[in-house]
Amino acid sequence: MRRAIFQYIMWVLIVQFPLITGCEKGNNNDSPTFDEKARDDFYELMQEWYLWYNQMPVVNPENYNSPYDLLEAIRVLPVDRWSYVSTWEEFMQYYSAGEYIGFGFGNVLFNGKIYITFVFKDSPLYDEGIGRGWYITKINGQTINSYEALFQAMGPDEEGVERTIEFVSPEGQTFTRTFVKEVIEMNTLLHADTLHVAGKVVGHMVLKSFIEPTYEELDSVFQVFDDQGVEELILDLRYNGGGAMDVCTYLASQISGPATNDEVYLTYSYNDKKSEWDADVLFTDPEQPDTYPLNQLGLSRLLVLASAGTASASEAVINGLEPYLEDVIIIGDDTYGKPVGMNVWNYYDAYAFAPVTFKLVNSEGYGEYYDGLPADSYIPDEPMYDFGDRRETTLKEAIYYLETGSFTGAGARKAGIRANLPPLKGLKFEIGAL
Repeated sequence: MRRAIFQYIMWVLIVQFPLITGCEKGNNNDSPTFDEKARDDFYELMQEWYLWYNQMPVVNPENYNSPYDLLEAIRVLPVDRWSYVSTWEEFMQYYSAGEYIGFGFGNVLFNGKIYITFVFKDSPLYDEGIGRGWYITKINGQTINSYEALFQAMGPDEEGVERTIEFVSPEGQTFTRTFVKEVIEMNTLLHADTLHVAGKVVGHMVLKSFIEPTYEELDSVFQVFDDQGVEELILDLRYNGGGAMDVCTYLASQISGPATNDEVYLTYSYNDKKSEWDADVLFTDPEQPDTYPLNQLGLSRLLVLASAGTASASEAVINGLEPYLEDVIIIGDDTYGKPVGMNVWNYYDAYAFAPVTFKLVNSEGYGEYYDGLPADSYIPDEPMYDFGDRRETTLKEAIYYLETGSFTGAGARKAGIRANLPPLKGLKFEIGAL
């Protein structure tokens, strides 16, 4: 692999958890359980590192059984939608190996139906030819027409869970198949091709996440783009909920090229207790060949297909490149709105503690986009057509812009534009698939 996992964004810096408390609490000199120790250590961590530590509700940690319960009690709402606790195994399985337990597909509620937005190549659905544009009607005989019904019917995220699912294809045919949950290896590059638009070669890629396996996928697709003389890029981040900081920076450097070598990409700022951790994140440096992209396009303009699911590292690509490109165009919808990042602590290989710890701004000082980065053209994400199909609504709009220099969906967001996304939180939001 090109490099080891180090920084994420969530924007995470993995830290081995120190022995910070004695934790000899409880009645009758009872020794605390492991979860009680974890809870108390997590509380001390939050008091020191949490971006909004001075706004946390006052609670007695001993009233809560685990770090999970405590976090929900002290989370600062409504601003913090992102801090989470997970198992360390689950965290590393996703970020390092690009794996999770499930069936291997994304979904969105559209027109009262649960549509499939993408299917990973390692998914059993992929082998059956099921993909984007199909929708689910029943699971184990239960009608599925809402997220609540979907998640109840899908069962726990455990290997061996079996479900019989009824699908309708884009042609209107009904298929019923039985699948078993398994470890899914994600391909984060969901689609890539080149288009010929207005006399130019246009690269088009759909990127799901920023994790360790993404490096090789980016190297491969940018080699193709370079070989084919790509002059413009349509970057589809509609289903990209974030990922690793280093991978995000790598992609931005591939897009902008040598002109941004060693320039400030983003800056992050911690709370007043941890200001010594404030730092600039730089575009890649050619003097560090292990992190320098193999292929760079050196573009002056970027078209991004975005949605309410475009979050975190995806937003960082947009915001970080904005000062250096002549134009960064957002088509689809305003992004999610996560201008903050997290450090992640490894708690004795048992828990991953991931509180929000810092704010992010670009080289011009722009951040605080809690309502999302605004779209230039508002176009509904209609999941009936496959990636690369020129009838697909947001791609069609991007092509129209390249041909005419104008939009069909300019102005304020129209009714029905904002996607009704799955109600996922924490690491499940990052994974963004069932």
